[in-house]
Amino acid sequence: MSMAVNLQLGIYGRGYPAGSISIETRTGYPNLPTPGLTLKRKAMNYLDLNYASGGTDPAIRVLADDTLAMQHPIGRGFDPYETNWMICATATTFHRAHMDCSSSLTWIKCLRGAKLWICAIQKKGYRLQGGIEDADPDDYDLIYFILEEDHYLTMDPGLVHFVLSLTDSVTQGGHFYNSEAFEKTMWAR
Repeated sequence: MSMAVNLQLGIYGRGYPAGSISIETRTGYPNLPTPGLTLKRKAMNYLDLNYASGGTDPAIRVLADDTLAMQHPIGRGFDPYETNWMICATATTFHRAHMDCSSSLTWIKCLRGAKLWICAIQKKGYRLQGGIEDADPDDYDLIYFILEEDHYLTMDPGLVHFVLSLTDSVTQGGHFYNSEAFEKTMWAR
């Protein structure tokens, strides 16, 4: 899949680097985005930092049909570390284009800093297409969000996305199921 996104971030007056950031993913190895920024220090992008205190964020519980089931466990119950996580990253680090593997919805809350979250939306709706590397970029529209402190984002199952940290950042998130999205969950498997 080869996609290019050019965004003028400096015009928003939010203190992010002026000029453009180009993110391009290529078919084949290495399938990595290449931001048009130079690193002045080592990059850090810690994924899957476990947290379970308090369980799913209260703002998400109203959407998450599975939290009720988790409150009435059978046997050993369900490990909340499997569905909730944190990400700590320095500015200019990125996640390459990927799809979350659990076929569940994803929620993200930016606790500190800012991230550019780019999603590839299928133009023809959900359908079987194979792996990301087999995807035709003409089948997708790109949309982006700038997540800042206290902003939330929820994503449908199977949504291809990639992320660039605009500043040093800490995000909290998790995966959940919602009965209204079960058809999308099945397509994402």
